[in-house]
Amino acid sequence: MRAIVEKASLPTSWAKLWLEKLDKEETEEKRNSENQVTKFSSEVQEIDKKLDRLLEGYLDQIVDPQIYQQKKNELVELKIKLKEKMASVSKNGSEWLGLMREFIEVAADAAKIARAKHNGEELSCFAKKVGSDYSLSNRQLFCVYKQGFAALAAVAGVASAIPDNPFSPKL
Repeated sequence: MRAIVEKASLPTSWAKLWLEKLDKEETEEKRNSENQVTKFSSEVQEIDKKLDRLLEGYLDQIVDPQIYQQKKNELVELKIKLKEKMASVSKNGSEWLGLMREFIEVAADAAKIARAKHNGEELSCFAKKVGSDYSLSNRQLFCVYKQGFAALAAVAGVASAIPDNPFSPKL
């Protein structure tokens, strides 16, 4: 089981670089999300102004009641869609960053946990994080690595050829 967990580990130097790159991505993502929310907010304000003008036209009997109701419904629907988009961008805009950060941290801890002695329970819990469908064949343990960890396990066989910098052109 230790070998399986060790295969799913991320070199410490890579983890550090990936986390730094992720921090930059997070900053960029926040900036983009804020820009989108600001844009949607200004569009909602424009719709509010249009609704006010439409109401004034209706009250001054310039706009027919049927046309007023139709335009009001269109504008309110558009406003609701924009508010939903704002909520979605605010809530889910950088969700993938948290998942990626968690993956990097788990993969970086894999080598430490695999090398530690007398930690069978911790090793077992960690093995569940990196793989599933464990099977025993000819006294060897096999598993199906979960997404992400499968890529790390695939390059584990050539660990000596892995450069310290994952963004190196040699890779």
